[in-house]
Amino acid sequence: APGDAGPGPVTLHWGVGYSSGTEWVCPDKETLAGLPGTTSKDIAADTELKALKDSKAQAVEIEFLGAKQPQGITFVMKSGANWYKTEKGQNFNFPTSEEGRELIMKEWSKEGGKKERGGGGLVRTQSGTELKAPGGASVTQAIFDFESKGSTTLMHRYHQACDLLEGAPPGDAGRDTVNMIFCWLRYSQIRQLSWQRNYNTKPRELSAASERLNKLIAWRWKNAAAMDKEVYRLMLGTVGRGGSGGDGQAIRDEILHIMHRHKLPESKGTFMEEWHQKLHNNSTPDDIIICQAYLAFLHSDGNLDEFWRVINENGITRQTLAKYERAITTEPKFYGDKKGGLITDFNSYLRILKNVHAGADLEKCVEVCRNFLDGHIVVLLQNILNHRGASEGRALAVIDSITEVRQILGSRLIKEGDITKLRDM
Repeated sequence: APGDAGPGPVTLHWGVGYSSGTEWVCPDKETLAGLPGTTSKDIAADTELKALKDSKAQAVEIEFLGAKQPQGITFVMKSGANWYKTEKGQNFNFPTSEEGRELIMKEWSKEGGKKERGGGGLVRTQSGTELKAPGGASVTQAIFDFESKGSTTLMHRYHQACDLLEGAPPGDAGRDTVNMIFCWLRYSQIRQLSWQRNYNTKPRELSAASERLNKLIAWRWKNAAAMDKEVYRLMLGTVGRGGSGGDGQAIRDEILHIMHRHKLPESKGTFMEEWHQKLHNNSTPDDIIICQAYLAFLHSDGNLDEFWRVINENGITRQTLAKYERAITTEPKFYGDKKGGLITDFNSYLRILKNVHAGADLEKCVEVCRNFLDGHIVVLLQNILNHRGASEGRALAVIDSITEVRQILGSRLIKEGDITKLRDM
């Protein structure tokens, strides 16, 4: 809110668990000594959160310095007279190790799931003004449960999002649920959630899951009230375009065709073979960036600095590549005699990757929509593409084109009955 100074001083009232993730005992002296201003009494410690620079947010960083590492933290928050607990008025549980996570999940599922969960993600004050849990609290718990699984992929996440979105009622009754699903998908898009963990997915299966979700989002946009349409538009940008499976299968097939056509080695310890294995088992939106980086490498006659520039500018690091379950640890090798053919083939391959993974790529959207849009709007769209990054002198003309395109598309979207065309527009 305007003028909001943020919360007052917030204190973390906490303990740790050694034998289980939900146990509450006082942290060791070494850890407490590393947290200036922390006090302790009996089984609990109190640590005041510190304001972050240029932000209303408050935080604390805890480093466990004792000889024995805990399995989890159990805590509540307090600010003045208010205590903040879970939606059910209980303690929060947060694992500090993979073993701790498994222990917490087992504790929650005791007695056939009848035991009331101690941890949760939504809070309310226990004194003073009560903060009502939003209408989407149950879907939030479903999301937390899903993300706690030992294995997951984008395919599974997209199918789960479909199931949750299909259960969300329209209008006021489902607004909180829809907003939470959008936040979840946005976190996934910006790589704050794992895209693949302990499970291999065929690209055609991911492609089909993407299409199922983005068509559902388009249908919900079509039938939503004006005030609810924006969140669906934003949600659509978090999901790849997908398809019925043809392009998904082509991700697997075409990389092999390229390697065979140019006689690239299919042996371990080469960049192309490592990337090929990732593409076969778990293609993700990162593959668009890897392909763009490889094209930059080819165009620069094998300059590895260009490869890493594109990788790093798009939020990936050398460590990211190495942490894939099908790791990429080898740098690409340049074949001068194959340069032209490889550039041609990988430009085509990039289009296949974008067909499946790119939900908001302007060039891809224009390429798809030009097949059914009127000639005038296609000319305007091409003009916008041609003048991206235009000088100040041309900027106003481009803005005029953008404005006119938005007006024409706005009218077309309202009348469009084909969900596939609606999604692409």
